[in-house]
Amino acid sequence: MTIRPGIPARPRRRTQQERRDTTREALLDATIDCLAQSGFASLTLARVSERAGLTVGAHLHHFKTRTALVAAAMERLAERRLGEVRNLDAEHLAPGDLLDIMWDLHSGDLYHAALDLWAAARTDPELRNQLVLIEKQINDEIAAIIGRLPAAYAEHPEFADTVKVALATIRGLAMRDCLHPERDRDAEWQQCRQSW
Repeated sequence: MTIRPGIPARPRRRTQQERRDTTREALLDATIDCLAQSGFASLTLARVSERAGLTVGAHLHHFKTRTALVAAAMERLAERRLGEVRNLDAEHLAPGDLLDIMWDLHSGDLYHAALDLWAAARTDPELRNQLVLIEKQINDEIAAIIGRLPAAYAEHPEFADTVKVALATIRGLAMRDCLHPERDRDAEWQQCRQSW
């Protein structure tokens, strides 16, 4: 192809798949934003579509139900958060560092959105099934990190049980944010962390 001087080359047209992927990404990002700001109860297809700059029809082309959309968004969020963890140099982590990483994973608005989803899943079997899969993925990633810790820690007979108790404690402390957002959550965490 010859390009004449002074005439810019036409940009390459995106493929249909690239356009689909871009639309899907916009919907998932908008869903995560809506969940973080307003929670699950206020999440509507119309609100997500508007935030993504799309029509509801375009939205429904990708996700037929709110549950399917939310499950995909949470999977994307889990993947994003766990991506940071996968690349850690676990061989040089102390057990306390692992606990702090788990604490960070269960902090902030996005985790509170996940709590909303857990509560909704109690009476929504489809959502519950999706969230169980995502929770398993998160737990498997944490287990993989534990497996990469120095043998002195990972092979200790009580270590796996301690991590399970720590994870339950972390989730419980994070749930308290719903009722007591003004408290010093990090100070509470440090107090609990000292017991391990």
